[in-house]
Amino acid sequence: MELVKAQGHIALGEGKTIILNGHNTEKSLKKLYKVNKNDIISIDTEYGSYSYKVYDTKVTTEKDINIETDRENLVIYTSYPENSVGNTSKIYAVYANLE
Repeated sequence: MELVKAQGHIALGEGKTIILNGHNTEKSLKKLYKVNKNDIISIDTEYGSYSYKVYDTKVTTEKDINIETDRENLVIYTSYPENSVGNTSKIYAVYANLE
């Protein structure tokens, strides 16, 4: 499932947590709400392809995002509820581990 086309510096494959976020009005992050546990998120870059397996999705707050430090993982989040406009106090987060 293609969720995002990332630009900029992302440390994929370096064993660190990668955090991607954006507004839920963006075409690519509208799909984030359809991601389920065990789905595979693939990210292709100039220096390699990476697959992350989703292990959790949840509604939370930005300050309560869980970040694992013992392995490379991916956290993608956007505003919640799905059809909200502007700033919200909640976010929808997807957590995935490098395959």
